[in-house]
Amino acid sequence: MESAFRTCSPLKFGKQRDAVDVGPIRKSVQHSLLACAGIVAAWLLTGSAAAQPHAMPPSMPIPVTEVAPGDTLPIVPGGGMASQGVVVAPPSGDTGVWAWQLLPSGLIYRSYIAGPREPRFGSQWIHEKDKNWLWDVALGGRVGLLRYGTLNPLWPEGIQLDIEGAAFPRLDLENERDLVTSDFRFGIPLTWRRGRLETKLAYVHLSSHLGDEYWVRYPTRVRRNYVRDSIVLGAGIRPNEDVRLYAEADWAFYDDGGANPWEFQFGIEYAPGQPTDAWGAP
Repeated sequence: MESAFRTCSPLKFGKQRDAVDVGPIRKSVQHSLLACAGIVAAWLLTGSAAAQPHAMPPSMPIPVTEVAPGDTLPIVPGGGMASQGVVVAPPSGDTGVWAWQLLPSGLIYRSYIAGPREPRFGSQWIHEKDKNWLWDVALGGRVGLLRYGTLNPLWPEGIQLDIEGAAFPRLDLENERDLVTSDFRFGIPLTWRRGRLETKLAYVHLSSHLGDEYWVRYPTRVRRNYVRDSIVLGAGIRPNEDVRLYAEADWAFYDDGGANPWEFQFGIEYAPGQPTDAWGAP
């Protein structure tokens, strides 16, 4: 089980000159550049401490000591964990040597916890002001196709090619659960990690489609062909294995239906980096 907290600040602006206030755009770009500069600065300042016990787990495996039931040991920096008499060893065969792997285990650059359109399984009930109760669902995921790197499934290093896909239906709970809209996402991320720094370069397609039941209920509504095909560049720095600071820029080389050509987001998130017991964490 995991317990996570994260803040996210998406920033968007359009390309039409008559619809853009130059001041907010300049501030948005400045904030995003400052966030990226902060990540690079944090990486440079903390790079010398990468070999300390509190740093990210190294790729080399460590020996695991057997403990008696009831004993409690701290998390082992090398990837193992001992808690309540249970010892979790580092992955077998992880010698720190980089090798080619087809369909590798684990992800190098994980999805943002607070991202509203990330490929994963999720569900939430929301109520919009002056509107009905709505049910938002996320059905999807991301898997690795090819990696050249280490064998550690929890904290792999190297370069990895992924594929992702997800559907995001929205249901109207107060009108027979009518399908209001469905968003679809497809992407091919190329990710890289070395030590505390991780990056992502991806192609992402995002489109939105009006639900049939909603269109029947409101036949006068005008349908928009909302679509974005974009190039995404993201970077993250981990002060430790539980915390990540990140920033991302998304530029759409094709957009329609009112989609904005630029999107920015940055934030900080917390999630336990090692397996937890039945009570979760923190």
